[in-house]
Amino acid sequence: MLPSPDIPDDPDEAAAAAHSFVMELGRALLRIGTPAHRLEEALTLLSRRLGLEAEFFSIPTGLFASFASRPFPRTYLVRSEPGEVDLEKLARLDELTELVARGVLPAPEGIRRIRDVFEAPHRYGLLAVTAASALLSISLATVFGCNWRQASVAGLVGLIVGVLRVPARRSPSFRRIFDVAAAALGSVAAAAATPWAPGAYYLTMVTGLIVLLPGLTLTVALTELSTFHLVAGTARLIGALVVFFKLAFGVAVGSRLGAFLFGEQGPASLDPVSAWKRMAALACAALAFTVIYQARPRDTGWILVASIAALAGSNVGAWLLGAELGPLAGAFVVTAGGNLYARLLDRPARVVIVPGLLLLVPGALGFQSVSFLLERDAIAGDSSAFGMVLAATALAAGVLFATLCVPPRKIL
Repeated sequence: MLPSPDIPDDPDEAAAAAHSFVMELGRALLRIGTPAHRLEEALTLLSRRLGLEAEFFSIPTGLFASFASRPFPRTYLVRSEPGEVDLEKLARLDELTELVARGVLPAPEGIRRIRDVFEAPHRYGLLAVTAASALLSISLATVFGCNWRQASVAGLVGLIVGVLRVPARRSPSFRRIFDVAAAALGSVAAAAATPWAPGAYYLTMVTGLIVLLPGLTLTVALTELSTFHLVAGTARLIGALVVFFKLAFGVAVGSRLGAFLFGEQGPASLDPVSAWKRMAALACAALAFTVIYQARPRDTGWILVASIAALAGSNVGAWLLGAELGPLAGAFVVTAGGNLYARLLDRPARVVIVPGLLLLVPGALGFQSVSFLLERDAIAGDSSAFGMVLAATALAAGVLFATLCVPPRKIL
């Protein structure tokens, strides 16, 4: 159990309060999905600035810490459910941590403020997030070559996902089958709309389900494994694979039901995308990312810049290195730019890195691979799985190289 956040009167109480603040911050970072390597590095740096000697061990659902003290070390454990990315809470935690690290704010008051951050309501409610899910699906479908009818179908699938998110947040039982239910209903809806918008059934379905695809989780898992956080990386990797299987199973059920009710789907037919339409769609995607990941409105412009940089870097990388390794360049550009953003503006780098990487993550490839395996097409499934792993590895490599070249020099 963590020490009480009362104002300390002696050195031992002051140390206990500092321990408690570090652990409360660790719990908060777990709740917003911080990768193990970033979390441990942040807490280690914070402990040094507070004059503490500490070692940390993080997994997606918990944090162990050991602090040097006399006569015996103090060891703590905090447990937390895996949380969703919340960029505004991350920014507020960053500001709060800097105040405590500089001694401007006492540790007990910092603990109270951390709890206030998470007790405060989200900036954007469920209605706004639902609308943003639909907008994001429409935007990405447009970027990938869908016409307005096909993009509208993708928006319908995204809207279904957003609507089902409401009961999923209120009912733990429904939350466990949320992915399967959303994928199945989305597939049926896409099949029903195919006569009105033919030629892009698979693409409209994938872009509609884009907020559920764990491509970012997969990339983070490979990054954790690359930084030798083996337990956290393995746990996150298995979690991503389970989500892929759940989505693929839901789509398999929905596709079969859709084919039975509305007939088989035709071949893909996509239109070339003009530069101005792509830019407009990217601007809408940046706005959607701002709402879905609870970023502050003033960060929308930076998120748009990161999105453009991600796609531009990926395209240049594909031209130089090939399509499979193109994401390496995109991830390098986004991460280096995010770390530079953190150094110049004194803000968390992840505010711009996460939205930028989301446009590059190989979620669709993983989803396609599992779909092929469910259809007993092992050759196509293995090929897609290899492409997914290669793309995720390229992203992880780009992130690590960029962090080496441009370190953020920030606690968070």
